[in-house]
This record gives sequence, C-alpha cells and structure tokens, in this order.
Amino acid sequence: MLRVSVVVSCLALVVVATAQTGRGSLTGSVSIAWNAMRVSNAPIQMRHKESGAVVRTASAADGRYLFADIPAGVYEMSVAMPCCGYEPFRVDVNVGAGPTTSFDISLVENVA
Repeated sequence: MLRVSVVVSCLALVVVATAQTGRGSLTGSVSIAWNAMRVSNAPIQMRHKESGAVVRTASAADGRYLFADIPAGVYEMSVAMPCCGYEPFRVDVNVGAGPTTSFDISLVENVA
C-alpha cells in the first residue's frame, strides 16, 4: 500500500510540474483608440512576472502581432511610442497553456 501511495504522489508532482511549465501563444492587433486605425511597427515587450524573462516583437504592417510558444503565465505587456505621440501602454496579460490567447492593444494619443 505504501508503494502505491508513493507512486501516486510522484505522478501528482509530475502533473503539477507539467501544468506550471506549459507554453502558449498570444496574438492581437495594435490600433489607435479614437479611430481604430492599425499601427505598424509598434514595439511590444512582455515581461514574465514570475521569472522576469522578457520577449519582444513589433506589430506587422497590418497592425497584428504574435508571441508564439512562450511560457504560460502572467506577463506585464508594454508598448512605448513617444516618437509618435502615444501614451505609454501597460497591462498585465495572462497567457494560458495550450490555445492561443487574444489581446488587442488600443493606444491613446498624448495630449500634453
């Protein structure tokens, strides 16, 4: 009986470890808040809140972006485009393991 409980406990640890190390993807678009015009070449950074790992990309010509096969977890997403008159954008995004998560970014013009 002791051997069975040890094996079950080990299997449970493997399942928990696998769930915590899953991978996922994040996709979406970057647009201007007031007119929904898509923004190309927007620099997007994601920092994994637990590990501190950073991944970066830029939106394509059609405003779309993709972070493929990244570790699942909560990320601090940011977009900074002071050159173009937009307020810095920052939000926490949860990337789940498995299916692709979608999140659209809406930039607000800097009125100062």
